[in-house]
Amino acid sequence: MYSHLEANGKIGEHAASTDQLLLIVSGSGQVKGKENVFQDVTRNDVVLWERTEMHKTITEAGLTAIVIEGNSIDPAPYLPMKQGHSY
Repeated sequence: MYSHLEANGKIGEHAASTDQLLLIVSGSGQVKGKENVFQDVTRNDVVLWERTEMHKTITEAGLTAIVIEGNSIDPAPYLPMKQGHSY
């Protein structure tokens, strides 16, 4: 799925129906997952949310992302790890 959020946009808090990867293509924002703490994200960052995990995305400047959903997604072998669930 392709997702574009305008400036001051948000995707409200909801549970992931399956594992989800959020790949930031452009822009910047903040994401929150099960840690319940917002983390900054920007171009080339990837965030993993596990099935049923409550999560939210917000942006002041706007952002464009690709969302990949599926069972047992594991981006670790392909991407350098950052804090928490972001890669």
